[in-house]
Amino acid sequence: MNPRPALAGLAVSGTVLAAVVAWMATRPPANGGAGAGTESAAVAGAPGPKPVAGDRKPSVAATWSFDWTQVATNDLRHYILNLRGVKCPEQTVRDIIIAEVDHEFAPREAPFKVSGDAVLIPENETSAQRRARKKADYQRRRNLRLVEKEKAAVIRDLLGIDIPLEPLRGWHNRNYERMESAINGVPAGKRERVRETMEAYWELSDTLNDERDVPSNGRDGEFIERYKENNERRRLGLSQVLTPDELELFDMRASSVADRLRTQLGGMQPTEAEFREIYRLRRDVEEP
Repeated sequence: MNPRPALAGLAVSGTVLAAVVAWMATRPPANGGAGAGTESAAVAGAPGPKPVAGDRKPSVAATWSFDWTQVATNDLRHYILNLRGVKCPEQTVRDIIIAEVDHEFAPREAPFKVSGDAVLIPENETSAQRRARKKADYQRRRNLRLVEKEKAAVIRDLLGIDIPLEPLRGWHNRNYERMESAINGVPAGKRERVRETMEAYWELSDTLNDERDVPSNGRDGEFIERYKENNERRRLGLSQVLTPDELELFDMRASSVADRLRTQLGGMQPTEAEFREIYRLRRDVEEP
């Protein structure tokens, strides 16, 4: 991978490279402090050392120049070391390296990216056609997510930071904004595992709902049992990541029960402790 073309398309408005070069170019050499003091004295009219023929020192700009090729390299680990070695700000190091990784993964992501305008919805679309279209779109986004997770792992390995991923929405409708808000409410180090647990839950829930909609199948006992198992699997997965208090807070943010309760209690303005107690009573009645 050639770092220079990637730098031209940096996500920080294309100015990171120029900013780094300008910043480097303004840095004085190691002994720049002494020279700067002498120039200030001369400007102020203070007597300075008597000039000696042939002893004129070149200016700072003439004695120091910056060549980006001394820093940029195809080896991103060495690239990071070089950037830090010239005292490049850490945020700029991250911006540059993330842009390089984005550039490297772009060809693999491109086949799975499509704009909203490119999706053609046929007139008089049947429910079966709609379901097939949504499942095909889900599969495309699922393939993209596999590449995104691989890219996030590379960035984590290089920089030690996590790039958050938006939850992968299923093909059935639900309040994903509320779910995403609930995921963002858990401690940062636990969000990815919570997100993955919820994505697996949505995928199986959507599959069960599709099977239920098959004619003559109906909402029978087998469907209910499998749905209960899916709920238990979700609960177990979340409890392995979150503390009991964190899990209850997550449920209060994600649950439709809590959402309805907030609307119903809007005029009462209960305290957080009161709302949590009322939520527990309502949850025990409605969720089973």
